[in-house]
Amino acid sequence: MKTVLLVLIIIGAGIISTEVFNSYQRRSWDGLSRFTAVKTGRNGEDISVLSVDPETGSGVTVVLPGEMEIPTVNGKGVWKISALSKLGLKYGSKWVADSVADFLGVPYTLVWEEIGFWDRLAWWNVSRGVEFKNISLTDTSWIEENKDPDGEKVLGLSSIGQKKIGEMFFSSRLAKENLNISVYNTTGIGGMGTRFSRVVENAGFKVVNVAASQENIENCEVRSNTNMKQNTGVRWLVRYFECVWSTDSDLGDRDVNIRIGKEYAGWRLGD
Repeated sequence: MKTVLLVLIIIGAGIISTEVFNSYQRRSWDGLSRFTAVKTGRNGEDISVLSVDPETGSGVTVVLPGEMEIPTVNGKGVWKISALSKLGLKYGSKWVADSVADFLGVPYTLVWEEIGFWDRLAWWNVSRGVEFKNISLTDTSWIEENKDPDGEKVLGLSSIGQKKIGEMFFSSRLAKENLNISVYNTTGIGGMGTRFSRVVENAGFKVVNVAASQENIENCEVRSNTNMKQNTGVRWLVRYFECVWSTDSDLGDRDVNIRIGKEYAGWRLGD
């Protein structure tokens, strides 16, 4: 009987260890770059973005006003922030977070309401002692007031606001890699390269070129020379944008080319 019990304990310990290992492998934060979480309002809170830069020990929380109107991803239309939480019940919290992050032009790490054990532990560790700068966009000069076709007031983000947001969500660690990024839009849809580049720049990279390309790329491809494959910035780009990596021996150290394709356009527009 004791032998059977011992075997069961060993098996149980093995199962737990495997699950702990697997959950660690599934964690969202890389432990180096800026840690940014989107609160989607699912628990009745305001929709906001929380972010910490571990390099500088600085933190910021940006609260979006309910009257702000944003174009959402996956072709789901333009909606006020106040409506996104309820729509998230239908389309998912990730859709809400993707839409908010895409509108602001910033990369994000995870959905706050779906944070796992290891990421929660990492957030506690990286944010403890950080004095967050709390910004309600309603109280800034970064928003502009418009009216919808029915004459109802709606708020948008001004060009100054876009610049300020980008500066707040800059990752010092990624900036240190000093990469020169060229973005090639293979989707055939105007503006996709510029929209993509905005997120890349706000992450902390330097975009030196944006151009159209006739190549047939399905999703996203990051190209660098072999020496740069394990570079922190290259790995971040591959992981965040779910790209494939390929080698290009003609590229020098610090030079990285990104090609975006049909899947990216489909995610953005819902095609």
